[in-house]
Amino acid sequence: MNEKMKNLLIILFVAFSTVAFGQGMKIKWDDQAGREFSIAAPTGDFSYGMIAGDNISYDYNGRVNKVGGLYVKYNYNGRISGTSGSVN
Repeated sequence: MNEKMKNLLIILFVAFSTVAFGQGMKIKWDDQAGREFSIAAPTGDFSYGMIAGDNISYDYNGRVNKVGGLYVKYNYNGRISGTSGSVN
């Protein structure tokens, strides 16, 4: 095996190890009123911040389905699949 092939294999191994054993990613966003939202990948854990006067609604399973004007959607596994509504 030549030197270039060895270097390529080492780079691929390091890249795979980093992806396979790396930490999860957290996606965060906020609205103009000051609410903060985040979803952790790959677990799908959802967190949110509220402002004074916000209403929180829950579905029949006890999961949050609305914070202020933002609706939270779940997939068939019970993980967050998206959001809709206004975050203004």
